[in-house]
Amino acid sequence: MGMWDKLVALYSIAIFLLVLVLLGYVSYLVDQPLHAIAAAFYPLLLTFITAQVMLRGKQYPLAWIFALLWPFTLLLTAPLFSSMSITPNIPALIVDNILLGLLLVALLNLGAGHHTEVRVKTKEVIKRVPEIKEVVREVPVIKEVVKEVPVVKEVIKEVPVMQEQQIRVQARSLEEKCKGLNSAVGRVYRKGRGGGKQLRSKLSIPTELYNEFSKLLEHEELDTRQAAAVLNQILGYLQRYALSETEVFGETMAGRLRELQRAKDGSMPVIDVLEKNDNDPVRTYFEEGVNTAQALLAAMTKGQ
Repeated sequence: MGMWDKLVALYSIAIFLLVLVLLGYVSYLVDQPLHAIAAAFYPLLLTFITAQVMLRGKQYPLAWIFALLWPFTLLLTAPLFSSMSITPNIPALIVDNILLGLLLVALLNLGAGHHTEVRVKTKEVIKRVPEIKEVVREVPVIKEVVKEVPVVKEVIKEVPVMQEQQIRVQARSLEEKCKGLNSAVGRVYRKGRGGGKQLRSKLSIPTELYNEFSKLLEHEELDTRQAAAVLNQILGYLQRYALSETEVFGETMAGRLRELQRAKDGSMPVIDVLEKNDNDPVRTYFEEGVNTAQALLAAMTKGQ
């Protein structure tokens, strides 16, 4: 419940209590039964309800039912007026009640226009949120940029002057290439094709390796020896992709493979098998991964 709603609730309770006190006071002054005095205030009550229904009808549609009480006003009040010892000026009393009811409605809804406007603006903002989806759809374009980052021969030439920022960029590129190759290995050498976790472990580059290399780069003083050791392990895994399936998996494991475009004797290089059986640019991942790892390794071992 918002602050405005709380104020309206408190105001309504205060008005209700005030009306009860007023009815009792008037009943005492004119020496008439309390129910007869209450009947005189029916127009005030119905004016208040009807005005609120008209203002809040869109928000609370069922509130329009209260407007149907108007036709029954005279039926309810006529017997009570007839029991009063003092005959009131009924038309004047009704007009006074209506005016007082409208005054109460105006006070109760003071500032409601601002409150409603805020809600409308909120709805408009919510309607515009789905437009963000258009931006999200354009994100994959970044892949095109990533593919162009490692220019193998040029990177090697720049190793002697490779700066810290360049090393970080190349490290992120190497991580992306490793992840791309691992995903391709998981798809091509899945269990349904005779592969399995044990077979894939001979090719999949452990996440711990490139994560460890990234953490080493975060240190203020880079331990180049440890970084070079991690890069050598990553490079060792990458070089396996140039070997034949038999050389990597062994004849027994390679002989179990099926439903793949490959040499039956397992003589085809692993990278060729991946390229023929997966839609990702695995050869690009492999070549750029090898060259990036070599460039980083050269930067780490320079001056040692």
